[in-house]
Amino acid sequence: MTNKRWNLFVRNMSYKSRAENLYQKVKRMLLMA
Repeated sequence: MTNKRWNLFVRNMSYKSRAENLYQKVKRMLLMA
């Protein structure tokens, strides 16, 4: 695996986890509403 590809992979993973966190926050807000 090249370094460039690895960096892209890591960035993609962190972006995914961020989106997941956001989704969880919104879900919690909707449940409280």
